Amino acid sequence: MAACREYLSGLDYGLSYKHLEGLTSFLRRLTTRGMVREGALAFLAVA
Repeated sequence: MAACREYLSGLDYGLSYKHLEGLTSFLRRLTTRGMVREGALAFLAVA
C-alpha cells in the first residue's frame, strides 16, 4: 500500500491542452476499434 501511495503522490494531474488532445485521440481510437463504448468525453477544470 505504501508503494501505491508513493506512486500516486508523484503524479502530475495538470494536463495541458496538448495532453487532453492526445487523450481524446487515444480514446477515439479505442472506440473505433470497439474496445470501449462510444460516449461523450468531458474533462473537469479543477484548481
